[in-house]
This record gives sequence, structure tokens and C-alpha cells, in this order.
Amino acid sequence: MRAEISSFSRTGNTLAVARGIAGEIEGRRISIPREMKGDSVDPKADVVGIVFPVFGAGVPLIIKRFVEKMVDLDRKYILGICTYGDYRC
Repeated sequence: MRAEISSFSRTGNTLAVARGIAGEIEGRRISIPREMKGDSVDPKADVVGIVFPVFGAGVPLIIKRFVEKMVDLDRKYILGICTYGDYRC
């Protein structure tokens, strides 16, 4: 079973999570901003993971647009992994 882990990260924390997951399952890691340059996103794997940070307003707009560009998802296992960081004032 082939896997692709697509990720979007602003500070690098989510990127570290995506790299770790891709390494553990021997999957290919894909950059969402790079994939957004095309007209559509056509995953070639059986398992498609999307890793992204959650902000105060929820799911980043780039993730919504990325999912809208995805094609051929009928027989794929799709999973989402959200990261969230907090800090003390």
C-alpha cells in the first residue's frame, strides 16, 4: 500500500510531524504550497494524509483550496492530522 503525506507548515512544527509520519509508514511527503501551483491535485497513493496547523480561525484557507483541487479520491483512504501550538503569556 502506497502512502502520500501532504503538509503545510508555517513555523516548521507541522513539517516535523509530517516528516515523522511519512518516515514511519515509508510514505512520500508532499509540500502543499508546491502542489497548489497546478490546476489539480491527483494523489497516486492508496492512503492520502493531510497534515496542517489549526489556527484561531480554524483550518487554513490553503488547506480548503488544496482539498477542493483533489481528484480521483473514490477508492482512497483519506486522513487529516492537525497540529496546534499554544504558549503562556
